[in-house]
Amino acid sequence: MDKLHKYIDLYYPIETCNFQCEYCYVHEHRDNVQKKYVCSHSVEEIRHALSKNRLGGICLINICAGGETLLFPEIFDIIEQLLLEGHYVSVVTNGTMTDNIHIIERFDEKCREHLFFKFSFNFLPYSYPTFFIRPIYHPTLLS
Repeated sequence: MDKLHKYIDLYYPIETCNFQCEYCYVHEHRDNVQKKYVCSHSVEEIRHALSKNRLGGICLINICAGGETLLFPEIFDIIEQLLLEGHYVSVVTNGTMTDNIHIIERFDEKCREHLFFKFSFNFLPYSYPTFFIRPIYHPTLLS
């Protein structure tokens, strides 16, 4: 593993979720409608702002949203650009947005080696009797 220069916690302001857990602030304080978030900065601007040169080296960047981080596929463009910059990227997710996982399979192998997922399993399983998690990505599966 490369020497990491900094840890950066990146909040992505998606405040909607595909669950409606009773304890969650997203459910309690928002209408929980899957609204499309439009970022005021382009993916290129975000990559430049978080480039290795500007940050002084390779960083570990944790991406978390106010709802489900992987709800909108556009987040994958940001993840990919940060990985292409050489950073390590950790993504917090509830693990249910597996229909978008094919996007990650297209990332360069070196990029995928720098990508990690942190799963939050704080949902109420009795509310989702048909809940099933397919295996997400593991680097050796695509070899």
